[in-house]
Amino acid sequence: MDKTLIMLPESYPVARLLCEYVFKEHGGSPDLLILKKQRAGFERILKEFDFNKVYEIDEEYYGRITGEESAAFIRERMKSPYDVAYFPFNTFRANAFLFGSVIAREVKAVNSSLYHKKELPIVSFKLSGGKRHESNVPWAPIMDEVVKAKDRIVSILEEKQDSFEVSGERPTFGILHGFAHDLEIFCKYALGSMYSMDKKVLDIGGGLGFGSFLLSKFADKTFFVDRSKDAVNFVEKMWVENSPNIVPICGDADSLYAAEASFDVIFLMDVIEHVPDPQDVLNKVNKLLKKDGKLIITTPEEDYYPYSVCPKERWSDPEDKLISEAIWPWHIQALGEEKLLPMLKKADFMVEEKSYTTYVKGYDFQSELRKASERGDDASVIRSLNDLTKWDIRDFGLTTERDPYFSAASYNVVARKAS
Repeated sequence: MDKTLIMLPESYPVARLLCEYVFKEHGGSPDLLILKKQRAGFERILKEFDFNKVYEIDEEYYGRITGEESAAFIRERMKSPYDVAYFPFNTFRANAFLFGSVIAREVKAVNSSLYHKKELPIVSFKLSGGKRHESNVPWAPIMDEVVKAKDRIVSILEEKQDSFEVSGERPTFGILHGFAHDLEIFCKYALGSMYSMDKKVLDIGGGLGFGSFLLSKFADKTFFVDRSKDAVNFVEKMWVENSPNIVPICGDADSLYAAEASFDVIFLMDVIEHVPDPQDVLNKVNKLLKKDGKLIITTPEEDYYPYSVCPKERWSDPEDKLISEAIWPWHIQALGEEKLLPMLKKADFMVEEKSYTTYVKGYDFQSELRKASERGDDASVIRSLNDLTKWDIRDFGLTTERDPYFSAASYNVVARKAS
Protein backbone atom coordinates (compact mmCIF):
# COMPACT_ATOMS: atom_id res chain seq x y z
CA MET A 1 0.00 0.00 0.00
CA ASP A 2 1.20 3.54 -0.78
CA LYS A 3 2.75 5.50 2.05
CA THR A 4 0.48 8.49 2.50
CA LEU A 5 0.85 11.72 4.47
CA ILE A 6 -1.69 14.39 5.31
CA MET A 7 -0.39 17.92 5.97
CA LEU A 8 -2.87 20.12 7.82
CA PRO A 9 -3.33 23.88 7.37
CA GLU A 10 -4.24 26.26 10.19
CA SER A 11 -7.98 26.18 9.43
CA TYR A 12 -9.67 23.46 11.49
CA PRO A 13 -12.83 23.02 9.35
CA VAL A 14 -10.86 22.76 6.11
CA ALA A 15 -8.37 20.39 7.75
CA ARG A 16 -11.15 18.14 8.99
CA LEU A 17 -12.74 17.95 5.53
CA LEU A 18 -9.40 16.97 4.04
CA CYS A 19 -9.01 14.10 6.52
CA GLU A 20 -12.54 12.95 5.77
CA TYR A 21 -11.79 13.00 2.05
CA VAL A 22 -8.46 11.14 2.25
CA PHE A 23 -9.75 8.42 4.58
CA LYS A 24 -12.77 7.82 2.35
CA GLU A 25 -11.09 8.04 -1.04
CA HIS A 26 -7.65 6.65 -0.27
CA GLY A 27 -8.27 4.19 2.55
CA GLY A 28 -5.71 2.80 4.97
CA SER A 29 -4.14 4.74 7.82
CA PRO A 30 -2.09 7.68 6.58
CA ASP A 31 0.48 9.53 8.65
CA LEU A 32 -0.27 13.06 9.81
CA LEU A 33 2.00 16.10 9.90
CA ILE A 34 1.03 19.13 11.95
CA LEU A 35 2.77 22.19 13.29
CA LYS A 36 3.20 22.02 17.05
CA LYS A 37 1.16 25.18 17.52
CA GLN A 38 -1.83 23.36 15.96
CA ARG A 39 -1.92 20.51 18.45
CA ALA A 40 -4.33 22.01 20.97
CA GLY A 41 -6.84 23.11 18.34
CA PHE A 42 -6.72 19.84 16.40
CA GLU A 43 -7.20 17.34 19.25
CA ARG A 44 -10.64 16.40 17.89
CA ILE A 45 -9.12 15.43 14.55
CA LEU A 46 -6.43 13.37 16.27
CA LYS A 47 -9.08 11.46 18.24
CA GLU A 48 -11.56 11.02 15.41
CA PHE A 49 -9.25 9.66 12.69
CA ASP A 50 -7.09 6.55 12.89
CA PHE A 51 -3.70 7.90 11.80
CA ASN A 52 -0.76 5.55 11.60
CA LYS A 53 1.71 8.07 13.02
CA VAL A 54 1.47 11.73 14.00
CA TYR A 55 4.47 13.98 13.47
CA GLU A 56 4.73 17.45 14.96
CA ILE A 57 7.30 20.04 13.95
CA ASP A 58 7.85 23.08 16.11
CA GLU A 59 7.73 25.71 13.34
CA GLU A 60 5.52 28.62 12.35
CA TYR A 61 5.14 27.59 8.69
CA TYR A 62 5.74 24.62 6.45
CA GLY A 63 9.17 25.17 4.97
CA ARG A 64 10.72 26.97 7.89
CA ILE A 65 13.37 24.83 9.59
CA THR A 66 14.73 26.42 12.76
CA GLY A 67 15.40 23.41 14.98
CA GLU A 68 17.30 20.16 14.80
CA GLU A 69 14.10 18.15 15.26
CA SER A 70 12.59 19.69 12.12
CA ALA A 71 15.81 19.20 10.17
CA ALA A 72 15.98 15.56 11.27
CA PHE A 73 12.43 15.00 10.00
CA ILE A 74 13.34 16.42 6.58
CA ARG A 75 16.52 14.35 6.34
CA GLU A 76 14.72 11.13 7.28
CA ARG A 77 11.90 11.70 4.81
CA MET A 78 14.34 12.50 2.01
CA LYS A 79 15.83 9.04 2.53
CA SER A 80 12.39 7.39 2.64
CA PRO A 81 9.83 9.72 1.05
CA TYR A 82 6.09 9.25 1.10
CA ASP A 83 4.42 8.19 -2.12
CA VAL A 84 1.89 11.01 -1.83
CA ALA A 85 1.25 13.93 0.52
CA TYR A 86 -2.16 15.61 0.68
CA PHE A 87 -3.01 19.11 1.79
CA PRO A 88 -5.97 21.48 1.19
CA PHE A 89 -5.72 24.53 -1.01
CA ASN A 90 -4.85 27.40 1.28
CA THR A 91 -4.65 31.11 0.61
CA PHE A 92 -1.19 30.79 -0.89
CA ARG A 93 -0.14 27.33 -2.00
CA ALA A 94 3.52 27.52 -3.01
CA ASN A 95 4.87 26.82 0.49
CA ALA A 96 3.01 23.54 0.87
CA PHE A 97 3.73 22.36 -2.69
CA LEU A 98 7.46 22.94 -2.37
CA PHE A 99 7.79 21.70 1.19
CA GLY A 100 5.66 18.62 0.53
CA SER A 101 7.56 17.72 -2.63
CA VAL A 102 10.75 17.28 -0.61
CA ILE A 103 9.20 14.67 1.69
CA ALA A 104 6.89 12.97 -0.85
CA ARG A 105 7.20 11.87 -4.48
CA GLU A 106 3.92 13.59 -5.30
CA VAL A 107 1.88 16.33 -3.63
CA LYS A 108 -1.87 16.47 -4.16
CA ALA A 109 -3.78 19.62 -3.29
CA VAL A 110 -7.51 19.18 -2.76
CA ASN A 111 -10.16 21.86 -2.42
CA SER A 112 -11.71 20.11 0.53
CA SER A 113 -14.11 23.02 1.17
CA LEU A 114 -16.07 21.76 -1.86
CA TYR A 115 -16.25 18.22 -0.49
CA HIS A 116 -19.86 16.89 -0.75
CA LYS A 117 -20.78 19.86 -2.97
CA LYS A 118 -19.24 19.24 -6.39
CA GLU A 119 -16.52 17.33 -8.17
CA LEU A 120 -13.28 18.31 -6.48
CA PRO A 121 -10.41 19.90 -8.36
CA ILE A 122 -7.20 18.07 -7.49
CA VAL A 123 -3.82 19.52 -8.43
CA SER A 124 -0.84 17.17 -8.51
CA PHE A 125 2.70 18.49 -8.15
CA LYS A 126 6.14 16.90 -8.53
CA LEU A 127 9.51 18.62 -8.38
CA SER A 128 10.43 17.09 -11.74
CA GLY A 129 7.27 18.19 -13.55
CA GLY A 130 5.26 21.27 -14.33
CA LYS A 131 5.37 23.95 -16.99
CA ARG A 132 6.99 27.29 -16.34
CA HIS A 133 4.62 30.09 -17.29
CA GLU A 134 6.37 33.15 -18.65
CA SER A 135 5.85 36.19 -16.50
CA ASN A 136 5.17 39.77 -17.42
CA VAL A 137 5.83 42.31 -14.65
CA PRO A 138 4.29 45.55 -15.95
CA TRP A 139 5.03 47.38 -12.71
CA ALA A 140 8.80 46.89 -13.18
CA PRO A 141 9.32 50.53 -14.31
CA ILE A 142 7.75 51.74 -11.06
CA MET A 143 9.13 49.01 -8.81
CA ASP A 144 11.28 51.39 -6.77
CA GLU A 145 8.27 53.57 -6.00
CA VAL A 146 6.15 50.52 -5.16
CA VAL A 147 8.80 49.24 -2.75
CA LYS A 148 9.13 52.68 -1.14
CA ALA A 149 5.35 52.82 -0.63
CA LYS A 150 5.34 49.35 0.90
CA ASP A 151 8.20 50.24 3.23
CA ARG A 152 6.42 53.45 4.26
CA ILE A 153 3.24 51.49 5.01
CA VAL A 154 5.25 49.11 7.19
CA SER A 155 6.83 51.96 9.14
CA ILE A 156 3.45 53.65 9.70
CA LEU A 157 1.86 50.39 10.82
CA GLU A 158 4.71 49.71 13.21
CA GLU A 159 4.03 53.08 14.78
CA LYS A 160 0.23 53.06 14.85
CA GLN A 161 -1.12 49.51 14.53
CA ASP A 162 -2.01 49.14 18.23
CA SER A 163 -4.48 52.02 17.88
CA PHE A 164 -6.91 50.05 15.72
CA GLU A 165 -8.99 46.90 15.78
CA VAL A 166 -9.75 45.09 12.53
CA SER A 167 -12.74 42.80 11.97
CA GLY A 168 -14.36 40.83 9.18
CA GLU A 169 -12.47 39.80 6.07
CA ARG A 170 -10.29 42.89 5.84
CA PRO A 171 -6.59 42.23 5.25
CA THR A 172 -4.56 41.91 8.41
CA PHE A 173 -1.31 43.59 9.21
CA GLY A 174 0.52 40.71 7.50
CA ILE A 175 2.27 43.16 5.21
CA LEU A 176 4.35 44.03 8.30
CA HIS A 177 5.75 40.52 8.37
CA GLY A 178 6.05 39.80 4.65
CA PHE A 179 3.10 37.39 4.53
CA ALA A 180 2.57 36.12 1.02
CA HIS A 181 -1.17 36.82 0.85
CA ASP A 182 -0.83 40.48 1.85
CA LEU A 183 2.03 41.09 -0.57
CA GLU A 184 0.00 39.35 -3.26
CA ILE A 185 -2.84 41.86 -2.76
CA PHE A 186 -0.35 44.72 -2.81
CA CYS A 187 1.00 43.47 -6.16
CA LYS A 188 -2.51 43.61 -7.63
CA TYR A 189 -2.64 47.29 -6.77
CA ALA A 190 0.83 47.69 -8.28
CA LEU A 191 -0.69 46.49 -11.56
CA GLY A 192 -3.34 49.17 -11.20
CA SER A 193 -0.76 51.84 -10.45
CA MET A 194 0.46 51.59 -14.04
CA TYR A 195 -2.95 52.79 -15.20
CA SER A 196 -3.24 55.52 -12.56
CA MET A 197 -0.46 57.94 -13.49
CA ASP A 198 -1.81 61.46 -12.88
CA LYS A 199 -5.37 60.12 -13.02
CA LYS A 200 -8.44 60.56 -10.85
CA VAL A 201 -9.02 57.11 -9.38
CA LEU A 202 -11.65 55.47 -7.18
CA ASP A 203 -10.96 52.50 -4.91
CA ILE A 204 -14.31 50.91 -3.94
CA GLY A 205 -14.31 48.65 -0.88
CA GLY A 206 -10.59 49.16 -0.37
CA GLY A 207 -10.35 47.44 3.01
CA LEU A 208 -7.71 49.10 5.19
CA GLY A 209 -6.49 51.35 2.41
CA PHE A 210 -3.06 49.82 1.76
CA GLY A 211 -3.86 49.84 -1.95
CA SER A 212 -5.22 53.39 -1.91
CA PHE A 213 -2.01 54.55 -0.25
CA LEU A 214 0.01 52.97 -3.05
CA LEU A 215 -2.25 54.41 -5.75
CA SER A 216 -1.96 57.88 -4.20
CA LYS A 217 1.76 57.87 -5.01
CA PHE A 218 0.93 57.78 -8.72
CA ALA A 219 -2.58 59.20 -9.13
CA ASP A 220 -3.55 62.87 -9.12
CA LYS A 221 -6.26 62.11 -6.56
CA THR A 222 -7.37 58.82 -4.97
CA PHE A 223 -10.90 58.43 -3.64
CA PHE A 224 -11.28 55.66 -1.07
CA VAL A 225 -14.87 54.45 -0.62
CA ASP A 226 -16.07 51.90 1.92
CA ARG A 227 -19.37 51.26 3.71
CA SER A 228 -17.55 50.64 6.99
CA LYS A 229 -17.13 53.72 9.17
CA ASP A 230 -14.29 51.93 10.95
CA ALA A 231 -12.45 51.41 7.66
CA VAL A 232 -12.89 55.05 6.67
CA ASN A 233 -11.74 56.17 10.11
CA PHE A 234 -8.70 53.92 9.78
CA VAL A 235 -7.78 55.44 6.41
CA GLU A 236 -8.27 58.99 7.66
CA LYS A 237 -6.02 58.51 10.67
CA MET A 238 -3.48 56.17 9.12
CA TRP A 239 -2.86 57.40 5.56
CA VAL A 240 -4.24 60.88 4.83
CA GLU A 241 -1.56 62.58 6.90
CA ASN A 242 1.07 60.92 4.73
CA SER A 243 -0.85 61.16 1.45
CA PRO A 244 -3.10 64.25 1.41
CA ASN A 245 -4.41 63.37 -2.06
CA ILE A 246 -6.42 60.48 -0.56
CA VAL A 247 -10.10 61.36 -0.09
CA PRO A 248 -11.93 58.90 2.25
CA ILE A 249 -15.71 58.54 1.75
CA CYS A 250 -18.11 56.38 3.74
CA GLY A 251 -20.52 54.78 1.28
CA ASP A 252 -20.69 52.62 -1.85
CA ALA A 253 -21.27 53.02 -5.58
CA ASP A 254 -24.82 54.26 -4.93
CA SER A 255 -23.55 57.14 -2.79
CA LEU A 256 -21.50 58.48 -5.72
CA TYR A 257 -24.40 59.10 -8.11
CA ALA A 258 -23.43 62.78 -8.38
CA ALA A 259 -19.98 61.82 -9.65
CA GLU A 260 -21.19 60.32 -12.95
CA ALA A 261 -18.45 60.23 -15.61
CA SER A 262 -15.92 61.59 -13.10
CA PHE A 263 -13.22 58.93 -12.77
CA ASP A 264 -10.41 57.76 -15.06
CA VAL A 265 -9.83 54.44 -13.27
CA ILE A 266 -11.98 52.47 -10.81
CA PHE A 267 -10.78 49.58 -8.66
CA LEU A 268 -12.87 46.64 -7.44
CA MET A 269 -10.18 44.57 -5.76
CA ASP A 270 -11.66 41.33 -4.37
CA VAL A 271 -14.94 43.17 -3.81
CA ILE A 272 -17.46 41.93 -6.39
CA GLU A 273 -17.82 38.53 -4.65
CA HIS A 274 -19.24 40.36 -1.60
CA VAL A 275 -22.24 42.06 -3.23
CA PRO A 276 -25.78 40.64 -3.72
CA ASP A 277 -26.17 41.99 -7.28
CA PRO A 278 -22.79 42.16 -9.07
CA GLN A 279 -24.35 43.06 -12.43
CA ASP A 280 -25.96 46.13 -10.89
CA VAL A 281 -22.62 47.19 -9.36
CA LEU A 282 -20.85 46.84 -12.71
CA ASN A 283 -23.55 48.92 -14.42
CA LYS A 284 -23.15 51.69 -11.83
CA VAL A 285 -19.37 51.60 -12.02
CA ASN A 286 -19.60 52.06 -15.77
CA LYS A 287 -21.59 55.27 -15.27
CA LEU A 288 -18.97 56.63 -12.88
CA LEU A 289 -16.18 56.24 -15.44
CA LYS A 290 -15.19 58.82 -18.00
CA LYS A 291 -15.20 57.90 -21.67
CA ASP A 292 -12.60 55.14 -22.25
CA GLY A 293 -12.11 54.88 -18.49
CA LYS A 294 -10.69 51.67 -17.05
CA LEU A 295 -11.97 49.19 -14.50
CA ILE A 296 -9.41 47.06 -12.62
CA ILE A 297 -11.18 44.11 -11.04
CA THR A 298 -9.97 41.03 -9.19
CA THR A 299 -12.01 38.16 -7.74
CA PRO A 300 -11.40 34.53 -6.75
CA GLU A 301 -12.10 31.42 -8.77
CA GLU A 302 -14.23 29.26 -6.46
CA ASP A 303 -12.32 26.08 -7.30
CA TYR A 304 -9.08 27.59 -6.00
CA TYR A 305 -10.39 29.35 -2.89
CA PRO A 306 -9.97 27.43 0.40
CA TYR A 307 -13.52 28.10 1.65
CA SER A 308 -16.83 27.69 -0.15
CA VAL A 309 -19.19 30.56 -0.96
CA CYS A 310 -21.99 31.36 1.49
CA PRO A 311 -25.39 30.43 -0.04
CA LYS A 312 -28.17 33.01 0.08
CA GLU A 313 -30.29 31.05 2.53
CA ARG A 314 -27.45 31.26 5.06
CA TRP A 315 -26.44 34.90 4.76
CA SER A 316 -27.85 35.64 8.22
CA ASP A 317 -26.11 32.72 9.98
CA PRO A 318 -23.46 33.54 12.61
CA GLU A 319 -19.98 33.94 11.14
CA ASP A 320 -18.42 31.43 13.53
CA LYS A 321 -20.92 28.75 12.57
CA LEU A 322 -20.30 29.25 8.86
CA ILE A 323 -16.54 29.17 9.23
CA SER A 324 -16.81 25.96 11.26
CA GLU A 325 -18.35 24.38 8.15
CA ALA A 326 -15.64 25.74 5.79
CA ILE A 327 -18.02 28.41 4.44
CA TRP A 328 -16.60 31.92 4.07
CA PRO A 329 -19.30 34.28 5.44
CA TRP A 330 -18.22 37.32 3.43
CA HIS A 331 -18.16 35.72 -0.04
CA ILE A 332 -21.71 35.47 -1.36
CA GLN A 333 -20.93 35.08 -5.08
CA ALA A 334 -18.81 32.62 -7.03
CA LEU A 335 -17.63 34.67 -10.00
CA GLY A 336 -15.24 32.61 -12.04
CA GLU A 337 -14.15 33.88 -15.42
CA GLU A 338 -16.99 32.11 -17.21
CA LYS A 339 -19.47 34.18 -15.16
CA LEU A 340 -17.72 37.52 -14.76
CA LEU A 341 -16.54 38.14 -18.32
CA PRO A 342 -20.08 38.00 -19.82
CA MET A 343 -21.29 40.29 -17.03
CA LEU A 344 -18.61 42.83 -17.94
CA LYS A 345 -19.69 42.73 -21.58
CA LYS A 346 -23.32 43.20 -20.56
CA ALA A 347 -22.28 46.26 -18.52
CA ASP A 348 -20.64 47.73 -21.66
CA PHE A 349 -17.03 46.92 -20.80
CA MET A 350 -14.42 45.58 -23.18
CA VAL A 351 -11.85 43.28 -21.58
CA GLU A 352 -8.33 44.42 -22.51
CA GLU A 353 -6.20 42.27 -20.23
CA LYS A 354 -6.57 39.18 -18.06
CA SER A 355 -3.78 37.98 -15.80
CA TYR A 356 -2.86 35.97 -12.72
CA THR A 357 -0.70 37.22 -9.86
CA THR A 358 1.91 34.48 -9.65
CA TYR A 359 4.78 33.68 -7.29
CA VAL A 360 7.26 33.42 -10.15
CA LYS A 361 10.21 32.92 -7.82
CA GLY A 362 8.64 29.56 -6.99
CA TYR A 363 10.00 28.22 -10.28
CA ASP A 364 13.54 28.97 -9.13
CA PHE A 365 12.94 27.26 -5.80
CA GLN A 366 11.46 24.27 -7.60
CA SER A 367 14.64 23.93 -9.67
CA GLU A 368 16.91 24.39 -6.65
CA LEU A 369 15.02 21.83 -4.57
CA ARG A 370 14.93 19.30 -7.41
CA LYS A 371 18.69 19.47 -7.96
CA ALA A 372 19.49 19.35 -4.24
CA SER A 373 17.09 16.44 -3.66
CA GLU A 374 18.54 14.44 -6.57
CA ARG A 375 22.03 14.67 -5.12
CA GLY A 376 20.81 14.05 -1.55
CA ASP A 377 22.04 17.45 -0.38
CA ASP A 378 19.78 17.94 2.65
CA ALA A 379 21.67 21.06 3.80
CA SER A 380 20.82 22.87 0.54
CA VAL A 381 17.22 21.62 0.71
CA ILE A 382 16.78 23.02 4.22
CA ARG A 383 18.39 26.32 3.23
CA SER A 384 16.02 26.69 0.25
CA LEU A 385 12.98 25.80 2.34
CA ASN A 386 13.84 28.55 4.80
CA ASP A 387 14.30 31.06 1.98
CA LEU A 388 10.91 30.31 0.44
CA THR A 389 9.14 31.58 3.57
CA LYS A 390 10.56 35.09 3.10
CA TRP A 391 8.33 36.92 0.65
CA ASP A 392 9.12 40.07 -1.28
CA ILE A 393 7.20 42.09 -3.87
CA ARG A 394 9.85 41.27 -6.44
CA ASP A 395 9.02 37.57 -6.06
CA PHE A 396 5.65 38.08 -7.78
CA GLY A 397 4.82 38.66 -11.42
CA LEU A 398 1.86 38.35 -13.75
CA THR A 399 1.25 35.39 -16.04
CA THR A 400 -1.28 35.26 -18.84
CA GLU A 401 -2.05 31.66 -17.87
CA ARG A 402 -2.95 30.45 -14.39
CA ASP A 403 -0.23 28.38 -12.81
CA PRO A 404 -1.92 25.66 -10.73
CA TYR A 405 0.86 25.72 -8.13
CA PHE A 406 2.08 29.28 -7.85
CA SER A 407 -0.78 31.57 -8.94
CA ALA A 408 -3.16 33.32 -6.55
CA ALA A 409 -6.72 32.09 -6.13
CA SER A 410 -7.93 35.35 -7.68
CA TYR A 411 -7.57 36.51 -11.28
CA ASN A 412 -7.16 40.08 -12.56
CA VAL A 413 -9.06 41.83 -15.33
CA VAL A 414 -8.47 45.23 -16.91
CA ALA A 415 -11.57 46.40 -18.80
CA ARG A 416 -12.32 49.58 -20.74
CA LYS A 417 -15.60 51.44 -20.88
CA ALA A 418 -16.73 50.62 -24.38
CA SER A 419 -18.93 53.62 -25.12
